[in-house]
Amino acid sequence: MSQGRPTQGERSQRAAASRSVRTGYAAVLAAGVAALAMVITTATPGGRTAAAPRVTDPGSEAVLAGATLAGSTLAGGTEVEASTSPAGATVQIGFDGAYWEVGSPGGGGGPGGGGCARRWEPPGAGFSASHLSYLSLALGTPPSPEHLPFQVWCGDAFIDWAWILPSEFNAATGPSAAEIAAQIARDLPYPQITVGVNPAERGLAGLETWLWTEGYDGAPITDSVTGLGATVEVEARAVGARWDFGDGTGESVGSLTGSPGEPAARHVYERRSGPEGFTVVAAFSFAVRYRVDGGEWATLAPVSRSASRTYVVADAQAQLVTGPGR
Repeated sequence: MSQGRPTQGERSQRAAASRSVRTGYAAVLAAGVAALAMVITTATPGGRTAAAPRVTDPGSEAVLAGATLAGSTLAGGTEVEASTSPAGATVQIGFDGAYWEVGSPGGGGGPGGGGCARRWEPPGAGFSASHLSYLSLALGTPPSPEHLPFQVWCGDAFIDWAWILPSEFNAATGPSAAEIAAQIARDLPYPQITVGVNPAERGLAGLETWLWTEGYDGAPITDSVTGLGATVEVEARAVGARWDFGDGTGESVGSLTGSPGEPAARHVYERRSGPEGFTVVAAFSFAVRYRVDGGEWATLAPVSRSASRTYVVADAQAQLVTGPGR
């Protein structure tokens, strides 16, 4: 289990797990089951199945301060038990607003239990007032308006829901806003850019070739994460490109995007390439900045990217064509 920011695949798997948990609660509400004796089954990030604890008496098992020692059983029969409380845990903010236990996890007999790194995930989009009402019945009334519901995971095992006060997380030893922003910047959905050329099949020496990029419209790429008491926004903007046409004539500074009718760069090849073609490279960078809670923007290190393709250039040869009867 990786710590810190999850990969794209892990984020997709956990999002599916979160939706499954919320769907389970919604199904109970729709069925009108008021006894609150239930087992919620959800797909874990690791692809296994974990069952949340059975709630038989919400009054006696209420998580009034997020300190219940809850348990879960994996499909293989392994029992997992861990505290839902973040007290004493060193955490790092995740991509989706989750808090990840880092450093020495509370396990192996420690305060966290379970021998695993825990994770506290806030409800995602689609978590409705009816879900919140059900949690209030199952877990007890939130101790304060500032307490928020979190899913608690122990490694790949879903443990329980709990009311958590965000200030309980040990933010003092967590990452700075700049570190969070740098993590977001590294994982922004940068486009897969390709190089387009005209003439499309092959170029001709002495004839101007038009070049542009495809797969990106030039719009800023943005993302944000909320946690550790702040919202960090990150924005990346493409700031032009340097074109290397592969024939040793040097680089040309041009734009990045363009189109077949409005090229980003133009070049006249003076010689043919041979069957292997020239390697055309568009090297570009994104200027990255971030801000905290809507404040002033601050800059981060630029992110460099490139796109390339091979391009065969032939000689333009004159050919005498005779007409009919000659």
